[in-house]
Amino acid sequence: MSTNVGKIISDRLKDLKKTQGWLAEKTGVSVNAVSVWTRTGKISRENAVKAAAYLNLTLDQLLGTEDPHLQLVPKTQSRLERLDDMEDALVQLFRSASDSGRTMIFAQAKLVAEQMPRSIRRTNHES
Repeated sequence: MSTNVGKIISDRLKDLKKTQGWLAEKTGVSVNAVSVWTRTGKISRENAVKAAAYLNLTLDQLLGTEDPHLQLVPKTQSRLERLDDMEDALVQLFRSASDSGRTMIFAQAKLVAEQMPRSIRRTNHES
């Protein structure tokens, strides 16, 4: 990976009108880590996957193997942009869990949803 990755991150943050602090919070790293990414282009594969998702880029676009200005995921189609803070926290917990932990989280969420009265369930088309 090269400093080109850092430029791609910086440029995309500007395009999205987001800060390094925002990306650090979303990816679960320090602001200093994001600063290192933008200065040196050095980023772990795991963090590159997370950063690409929040920057609405493919991993290839972030890593510079594909033009970052082509085929950007439209902001309105990004599922990550539509998550509120609680949903985002749940997604992060799920992603960081082991396979058995993920199974337990999913089973518990499904059980709660099934037991919830229909009258208080949020429908898919509600915001």
